[in-house]
Amino acid sequence: MGYEPPYEIGNYTGIVRDLMDDVVPPGNYDHVSGYTITQIEQSVIDASTATDWKENLKDLGGNAPEDKLDDLFDYWSQ
Repeated sequence: MGYEPPYEIGNYTGIVRDLMDDVVPPGNYDHVSGYTITQIEQSVIDASTATDWKENLKDLGGNAPEDKLDDLFDYWSQ
């Protein structure tokens, strides 16, 4: 059996999961859902910072109000 990396590595997996799912955990920071893995991949390609990534997601439009996307990225940047 070969090496299998852990499911979660740092904050990356958590924010990607939150961008895709429709679960709102206690604390109510996650009111974002519905992004596809393709949208997430496309938005991160030219991003050199988390802010770039967030702005690229906003440019896709439609999946979340911009302030909720801001809240989600603020949460995961802590």
